[in-house]
Amino acid sequence: MAFQRLTGHSRYMTFPSAGTIAAGSAAQFDESGEVVIAATDKTIVGINLAAATSSTNASLDIIDHGSIWRCTTFTGTYAATHIGKVCTIDAGLTPDIDTTTNADATIVNGDAVGNTYVDLVFNNAGLVRTEAGAA
Repeated sequence: MAFQRLTGHSRYMTFPSAGTIAAGSAAQFDESGEVVIAATDKTIVGINLAAATSSTNASLDIIDHGSIWRCTTFTGTYAATHIGKVCTIDAGLTPDIDTTTNADATIVNGDAVGNTYVDLVFNNAGLVRTEAGAA
């Protein structure tokens, strides 16, 4: 799996899938209300738990505020100086830890010795909702 939850509370939900979504990839809603692989600079709903296609439903672990996610596949070489910096998530699967263009996630930890993982908090994440009093 590309992304794996480290902290926060898992909340599993199922949605119709608009296309092929790999297990462990970040997912977003499309214009039809179906889930697809997340594009950069979009609201990420959750992480897909198992491979899904347009003829199946996608089961997602919904991203909650402040949850930390580990990714073992990423572009770049992690160093402690990355902590607190934003990065771009390419094609719903691969954080590019040296690209800040879309600020999809914030780096909170990583493996500076073996360069085997980075830990992230998604910046634009969660189900779309309306709250009383929110602007």
